[in-house]
Amino acid sequence: MASESESSVSSDENDEIDWLGPLGAEEDDCGLYEDLVDIVNNNEVPEEKTPAPVVFVDIDENSVNLAPAAERLLKKFQPVKSYFLSMASPPAILQKFFQDEFAEAYLGFLVNVGSTMQITIRKLQSDKVLILELHETMMLLRRSLQTKLDQEFYGAIARNIIVRSDDNDKIVQFKRQANAFLERTEERTISYLEK
Repeated sequence: MASESESSVSSDENDEIDWLGPLGAEEDDCGLYEDLVDIVNNNEVPEEKTPAPVVFVDIDENSVNLAPAAERLLKKFQPVKSYFLSMASPPAILQKFFQDEFAEAYLGFLVNVGSTMQITIRKLQSDKVLILELHETMMLLRRSLQTKLDQEFYGAIARNIIVRSDDNDKIVQFKRQANAFLERTEERTISYLEK
């Protein structure tokens, strides 16, 4: 009979990481468990069920897929955070992420921007979209991103965390990173429009 320490050792190559413990697949009603296991085991964001249309060949698919995964993580943020921080030796990147007081703000920001992107994607994937509407739809996306940037609107979750935080350095860092993300996304939109 194997000792307790021997049974806890597993082969990295053959075993799927089951690190959500009590939040495992049998209790996961929104796909969070499967997405996180895929991300950790395969080091990539799971793909959406529907393929990206030809219009989006230049858009990084991981960026598009990230918003739904971030939204699912936000729904169970506190239990997942507690689980990882209670582990004896959690993966370093996850430990660093969950120890950051702005972790939830980053996820909220991704959901905020991602929802804007998803609205655009749904319009462009519609069977009823006309070629003349493509430019207008992309311009609406560009204006929405520019408005978020101009007004420093990162979503309600991020705003609440910024208001509660006393750490000005962390606030400045968060805003700088969020603004850089918005600028890059807007540049990609402009680049697409100019083609």
